[in-house]
Amino acid sequence: MKRFIRAFAFVAITFFTFSCSETLSVEEEVLQDALDAHGGLEAYHNLKDLSYLKTTYTTEANGSIRDTLEQRIIHPRFNDTYLTYSKEGAVYEVSHLDNQLSLLQDSTPVNDSLIIEQHQSSVDGAKFVFFQPFKLNDEKAHLSYQGVRNLELSRGTFNVHHLEVTYKGSSDTWYFFIDTKSYQVVANAVKHNDKMSLITNDSMQWHQGLLVHHKRTSYLSNDAFESIHPQAFYDYEMIKE
Repeated sequence: MKRFIRAFAFVAITFFTFSCSETLSVEEEVLQDALDAHGGLEAYHNLKDLSYLKTTYTTEANGSIRDTLEQRIIHPRFNDTYLTYSKEGAVYEVSHLDNQLSLLQDSTPVNDSLIIEQHQSSVDGAKFVFFQPFKLNDEKAHLSYQGVRNLELSRGTFNVHHLEVTYKGSSDTWYFFIDTKSYQVVANAVKHNDKMSLITNDSMQWHQGLLVHHKRTSYLSNDAFESIHPQAFYDYEMIKE
């Protein structure tokens, strides 16, 4: 009898432990559904030679274009990046391979640590923004579920799951808004130096099995995620080679 009780207790504890380990938090469930809606982790990890042109139109408060920057970006693998662009008559070539960055300006190596750090930040930021929501599937990201809310966008009102994301060592706070029906990311926001920016996904496109950006708009917004005026427009043209 005692053996039976001990065996039963062992099975019960094992089952309880397994069940607990398999239980996902609300934010983890929402993120998993969003990952699936954007093509799934397998497609993300298996992408190869993904390339696109990103055009950034910086705007005045009234929406008129102040400046334009076109960047050619290539990801030979999901964690590597080549980036080229021209600015003020100079051509810049950035290679970020195996977590090492090299920079050329008009085919000449750049060794200035400040300039290299700026380009490292640009590469990291480009990958973080473009590969959403996949970049949220990171052990360094702390996700907090903020509930369901309505979000007013230029293309309509969306009922969204609201996720807050922070990173250790960073004072920035990110917010992601995931449609409750499609589980696609319709917008995100970032609080940086007490300034809130709301970036809307105005249209998306499928490429290499992933749902990625097509057209986006960045707005200065208040803390209620209500847009005040545009700051920039972004166009992403996928290159099929």
